[in-house]
Amino acid sequence: MNHRAATRCNYRASMTDDPGHAVQMAVERAETSGRRYGVFSCGAGKFRVRRITGRPQSALEIIKPSWSYDANYRATLSDQVRTVASQMVSTIHRGMTR
Repeated sequence: MNHRAATRCNYRASMTDDPGHAVQMAVERAETSGRRYGVFSCGAGKFRVRRITGRPQSALEIIKPSWSYDANYRATLSDQVRTVASQMVSTIHRGMTR
């Protein structure tokens, strides 16, 4: 029997009736986005997957990605700031040497 075919799942709403499938969805989304995802109970035998921030008390499982979107974004941003700052310094220096 195909386990995935037997699982009732609404991918758009991130709800399923299989806890293992909910964890798998959270892992896939976390690795794709670089953000943390949680598995939550939402009624009798139903589970919901959604992105989380902070430390939610109601999460049954919290999935952390192997990489961080925020860290990558901050690194890229600081590189851009350094580039702009060095361009400004060189422009000022050129103006002073004329």
